[in-house]
Amino acid sequence: MPLPRYNLPAAMTEFVDRVEQFDPAPDASPVVTVELRLAGESTSYALGDHTARALYEALCRYYDPADVGPCDRCGKRRLDANLQCRDCGHVNGVFGQVLLEHAEKIRREERELADLPADPLAPESPAADPPYAEPQLEQ
Repeated sequence: MPLPRYNLPAAMTEFVDRVEQFDPAPDASPVVTVELRLAGESTSYALGDHTARALYEALCRYYDPADVGPCDRCGKRRLDANLQCRDCGHVNGVFGQVLLEHAEKIRREERELADLPADPLAPESPAADPPYAEPQLEQ
């Protein structure tokens, strides 16, 4: 497995150092141990309640930058940059709404055209026209 381009143990150490200085009970026993293993190296962090809660809140509040919300149709969260759902193909957002409204307008117009009664003055079909006849002269 390739190594990540970021230094996760350093980021975790920085986080713990930044948060622990505000721990109201710095001498209390750790409540959880977090262990990171990367490329055969292992680093452990013994966290007190204050730091453990801060890590929990940081993890809960994280949102992926690619997460633009759930699909309006299927509810899954795999929308691309154009707000098109990778699972059901639905286009979301204002642009998706405009597309849906336009498609519905076209469907209605097609339905109306299909439901129109035939024009009584129009010939049945071009092949049904009577053959040409010479006019008769009166004698």
